[in-house]
Amino acid sequence: MKKILSICVIIFLIQNESIAQVETTDSNGVVHIEVMPEYRGGEEAFVKFLDSNLTYPLLAKEQGIQGTVWMSFSIDSTGKVVDAMVKRGIGGGCDEEALRVVELMPDWIPGTVDGRPVKAKYMFPINFKFIDDGPPIKKKKKKTN
Repeated sequence: MKKILSICVIIFLIQNESIAQVETTDSNGVVHIEVMPEYRGGEEAFVKFLDSNLTYPLLAKEQGIQGTVWMSFSIDSTGKVVDAMVKRGIGGGCDEEALRVVELMPDWIPGTVDGRPVKAKYMFPINFKFIDDGPPIKKKKKKTN
């Protein structure tokens, strides 16, 4: 069975300021950021990292669980990934796997405001889906005599 873990619209999410926001605001409550945090190596390296580190959890395979895990994390002013959490999960070990991989990410280049590094928050989906000609893996039942 062929499986695919897809990272939806990563390029859009990394470039879209509504998805990443600075933890500080001006006196009017408006969020400003001059330079967004950047994954070292760029978007292609980010997608490659996620693709090479995510695995489909066995329980999710056995139970035919598919869907989207929404992840949230921040890039602090030193570039470290902090405050990683599952915002909306699907179970079957997919939530834990998505969190594990986000927490495994290497340091980013931090975002800046007025030339100084700032903390920024990201939210993005990770899709767990099967693509094949048949149903997901099912546990074999033991024969009883």
